[in-house]
Amino acid sequence: MDTVNHFAEYIPRRYCPALDTLVDESHSCEKDYLSISHLFLPSAKLHDLSEGECVSVTIGGITTILYDATDILWWAKKKQEQDIPEDELVRGIKGVMGERMLSLLMEYFLQVVSHYEEEKKGESSFKENNIISGVLREPRKHRGKGYIARFNNDYLLRFKGVSNFVILKKDTHTDVVTSYQQERFGLISTEIDGLGYLHVGDERYLLIGESFTKREFNLHSWNKNRHTNGIEERVFDPFKSLFPNHHLIYFVMGYEESLFDLNFNPLRIKGDPNKVYTKLKEIGVDTCFVPIPKTDKSLLLLAETIVKQKIGLVKSLLTHIQQ
Repeated sequence: MDTVNHFAEYIPRRYCPALDTLVDESHSCEKDYLSISHLFLPSAKLHDLSEGECVSVTIGGITTILYDATDILWWAKKKQEQDIPEDELVRGIKGVMGERMLSLLMEYFLQVVSHYEEEKKGESSFKENNIISGVLREPRKHRGKGYIARFNNDYLLRFKGVSNFVILKKDTHTDVVTSYQQERFGLISTEIDGLGYLHVGDERYLLIGESFTKREFNLHSWNKNRHTNGIEERVFDPFKSLFPNHHLIYFVMGYEESLFDLNFNPLRIKGDPNKVYTKLKEIGVDTCFVPIPKTDKSLLLLAETIVKQKIGLVKSLLTHIQQ
């Protein structure tokens, strides 16, 4: 692994079929393509508890909840109040579970990289080597309160959910009244699906996670129809400001066939992910593309089960209680 960048083996590089090896950017052959030397694809196991009212997932010995009874009740109330169509609700629930899966995957990914660095140091203690890693999650007792994770004079980063965030940019054109309500009237730059960090001595890395659970490559923060400002201004400028002296890593989780051309060995990174990598490389940000871990039930199937078998029942109970 590169001694400068501790994530080097997971970051895309050019592959030359003629030489059958990864090459530097200066190398140029007509058939070169973007690939990675190591695909991070750990096994994952789902656990159904309380007759499916709580489903958790384990990756690398770490377990997190994908949804529980509290989530089902919240989604049922939302459907009752807003009369959300079933297909739209399925997409929303699938997206939430994808974000939680992303957070768990990032945590294990950082653990793997941390242990690799520990082995290289040849010491007995993470503390002695000053190796620290983890992901940011909202404490359960503060769930739903939108507490602030980080802020400075220009930006505010706060929790939106268990492991996702929203960036607020200060509006410099406020009047006297709105100047007292910056958080309400601040400009929302974008939503972030997950955050993680790694410190190795004096070197600091921040992982900015984004997940997509559609079969086609589709990153919400890059959607030009939803945002007027560019990705650098909305996402990476704020994080460079909020986390100075950190090397930024964009951690993208999606379906394997959406990220890679599986007919190539080693895997070829597809066109749209390639564009993301190229754009971010220009502004000094590295990218890791990681497949959604395979499970015996897909996120789509889990979401459909919640909507068809559980939310309808809870919604009818809520209606009965209100009557």
